Amino acid sequence: MPHAYTRAFLYENGATTYISVDGKRDTHVLDLNNSGMVLGTASNGFEAYDYFLYFQGETILLKDILAAEGYAGWSIDGAIGLNDNDQLIVHALNNATGEARELLLSTAALPVPEPGTWAMLLAGLGCVGMLKRRARAA
Repeated sequence: MPHAYTRAFLYENGATTYISVDGKRDTHVLDLNNSGMVLGTASNGFEAYDYFLYFQGETILLKDILAAEGYAGWSIDGAIGLNDNDQLIVHALNNATGEARELLLSTAALPVPEPGTWAMLLAGLGCVGMLKRRARAA
């Protein structure tokens, strides 16, 4: 019998949004806060989990938040919770020393795209729009 994959989802206003993580087939929700952020896990079966945060259509790996807060060389061993101030409580391990800590991470530490990134995105969308317009006119 084939393995049934599990996929986390949000159901809001009659619409279902499935939450996916690149390269992972199974996703699970651990917590949800009042602003609509979802804390979850992703894996490919029995391997170690990747922990993620999903908000407004974007999936962010918690290891990226950990690195942004200055914990390079650490990994997340467990996610404990998500509060309504958009903060996460995680259990983290220092990969070099084996030291373990509970950390309060803030989503404010996430990198914000540079203005040049936004400009390139808008220019690309403009080019696609022009090509579609030309294709209709032809």
